[in-house]
Amino acid sequence: MGFASSLSIENAILSEMDEAAIQKLRTACMTGFIDIVRTTKIESWRAQASRYLTSAPFGAEGVILAAKTISDLAGIPKLDPSAFTFDGSDPDWSKVAIALRDHGLAVVTNYLPPAALGEAVAKTTEFADLITPLYDERVNVERDTWIFRGDPSSSDLKSYQDFAASPKTLVTARRNSLDYGVIDAFNIDKYDTSLHGLAETFIRRPEIRNAFNAAYGGTFAESNLNLYINENKESGGTYRMRDFHKDGMRMVKSFIYLTDCPDERFGPYTVVPNTHKPGVFHTFNKQINAMMGWHQGELRIVDRDRAIPCTGLAGTLILSSQAGAHRGIVQQEGYGRRLLTQSYFAKEGARANIAKARTPEPPPKAFQKDEPERRRSLLSRFLKAS
Repeated sequence: MGFASSLSIENAILSEMDEAAIQKLRTACMTGFIDIVRTTKIESWRAQASRYLTSAPFGAEGVILAAKTISDLAGIPKLDPSAFTFDGSDPDWSKVAIALRDHGLAVVTNYLPPAALGEAVAKTTEFADLITPLYDERVNVERDTWIFRGDPSSSDLKSYQDFAASPKTLVTARRNSLDYGVIDAFNIDKYDTSLHGLAETFIRRPEIRNAFNAAYGGTFAESNLNLYINENKESGGTYRMRDFHKDGMRMVKSFIYLTDCPDERFGPYTVVPNTHKPGVFHTFNKQINAMMGWHQGELRIVDRDRAIPCTGLAGTLILSSQAGAHRGIVQQEGYGRRLLTQSYFAKEGARANIAKARTPEPPPKAFQKDEPERRRSLLSRFLKAS
C-alpha cells in the first residue's frame, strides 16, 4: 500500500475566506494562545504559545503557523505508515488494536478476497447506476428496497438517526456548505441479500469489533453500513468535502475501498493520527469554532503536513476512531472513489476510557465571560507586539 504526501491537500480553512475573515481567524488563534499562556501550568506550552504570540505573521501565514504550533503542543507526530499498516493475508488483530489505541487508525491491505470484492463491486455498481442519474433531479423516489431522498424539504426523514433506522436502503444527496455532490446510501446491505451476506462475513466479523473494544476499553455495536459514491465528473459530481473534523468520542468506523484509490486525485480517506484523544488540541479548536461561528465538531486548525491520506487498492480495509481529525479529500476532475463504511457506536465504557488517555495536565480553560476587558487588553498588547 502506498501513502501519498499530504502536502497537496487543499487548505479548506483559507481557500474560501476573504482577507478580512482570514485576519479574524488569525486573531482568534492568538486569543487561544493567550488562553494557554494564562491558564496552563506546563512551561513548555507557555513558552511555545508566547513565541507564537510575539512572532506570528499576519494573515494566512499566521493561521498556518498557529496550526503547526498547536499540533506541536498536542504532540501530534509526523507518523510513518508502518506504525499502523498490516497485511490482510494474516493480520495480527491484537496489533491492530494497539495501533487503534495509540494512533486512532489501522490499515489492513488486501483484506477483501477477490471473489467477495467482485461481488460487492457488481452489486454496488448496479445500485449506483440506478441512483446517480437522480442526483440532479431533486426529487424523492421510493422503490421496493430503496428510497432516494433528493428533496429534503418534502421528506419526513431529517436526522442521522432517521436515516440509520430506515428499513430500506436510504440514499441522501448531500448539498450543504460542508459536503456537496456526495451520494451517501445508508443501510446498503438492505438493497440486496448478497450484500448483507458479504457484510456479515467480512465487514461485521468479530475480530474487527473486538479490535475496537480492546483499543478503547468499551463495548461497540454495529450500526448502519453505508455506500459512499464520490465522483468528480466534468458535469456535476463531488466538488466540496468537509474539512478536518470529528464525529464524537463514541463512534468508530471501518471502510473498505471498492475502487482503487492510489493517490490524492481519487480523494482518499485522510486522518491526522494521534488526534483522537481529548486534550489541548481539541480544546483549542473548540474555542476557535465558537469565535468563528463554525460547527462544534470542526478540527480545522491542524498541521496538514502531518495528515495521512490512506491510499490503497480496492479491497483495502481502514479502521478509524471518529474522535480524531479526519476528512475525505475532494476528487480531481475525472476521478472518483467508492467505498463501504460500517459505523459502530459505543454502548458503554469507551468514552470514559478514551478520556483517561488525555494529557496528564488538564487542557486550558476557556476565557471567563466575566473578564472581557482583561482579555481585550491582553490581545491588544500581543497584537501590537507582533
